[in-house]
Amino acid sequence: MSTKRDSALYARLLSYVRPYARVFGLAVLGMIAAAATEPLFPALMKPLLDGGFGPGKQPLFPPLVFAAALVGIFAVRGFLGFSASYFLSWVSNRVVLDLRAAMFARLVRFPAKFFDDHSSGAVLSKIAYDVNGVAAASTNVLTVAVKDSIAVVGLLGWLL
Repeated sequence: MSTKRDSALYARLLSYVRPYARVFGLAVLGMIAAAATEPLFPALMKPLLDGGFGPGKQPLFPPLVFAAALVGIFAVRGFLGFSASYFLSWVSNRVVLDLRAAMFARLVRFPAKFFDDHSSGAVLSKIAYDVNGVAAASTNVLTVAVKDSIAVVGLLGWLL
């Protein structure tokens, strides 16, 4: 019962994301691309460790190439991670703005009895802070579900 209610609530929250689907798609693509670069580091380290430090062994490429590749990998990962975080934060802030506007539109139509029964601090807290918590929780779920899952699958694929 609880999972049906949670999935319905999450689907309702995603309906607020629809107007920003393109930017949201860019964020997801950035997360996927950043996660796909995770196996590059062990792939680069393997030839360096296998053929670079033993006596009489020559590495596949000069150390300068490995250093440049390492810096390149971290630069690409940093750029992709930053762009994914930026786009996801942008969408999250827009969704928070839309949720607050919808809450305020309903709040001004409430009867005066509601405001007599509830303190102004509790009502303000719902508008100001609860919406941020919902948006933060949804972005964390998405990051773990997409980015971390792809990183684990890629690293397991490299391992096997």
